Amino acid sequence: MAACRRAFESISIIASNVFALSQLTHNPIWDGVASVLIGLVLAAVAIFLVIEAKGLLIGESADPALVEALRVCAEAHDGIDKIVDVLTVHHAPEHIVAIIDADFNGHYNCRRSRTDRARYRNEGC
Repeated sequence: MAACRRAFESISIIASNVFALSQLTHNPIWDGVASVLIGLVLAAVAIFLVIEAKGLLIGESADPALVEALRVCAEAHDGIDKIVDVLTVHHAPEHIVAIIDADFNGHYNCRRSRTDRARYRNEGC
């Protein structure tokens, strides 16, 4: 919102200065100059909004420290040999989805997975 406020202030300054110039000089060319300048300001705001909206639409990855903490937590599991990759994306300010690509050893099964989930929920990593 600060960018919108600055854009409005810029447009107001341009309009008032050009209005004063056109009144002082009685030259209508300043109206065209003002229109072009205001158009440039609006184009800059549009580009800024596109960049910001792209991050919101596509999603941004989590903080590298959080990604590393997820990697360490996953590596602490007995049934995991190696963590290949950790991908994260923000779906809301407080909601992060993580995808962990892991190589499991042959001693891990679904029944053990359920008991481990309950234990890790209560104890953490």
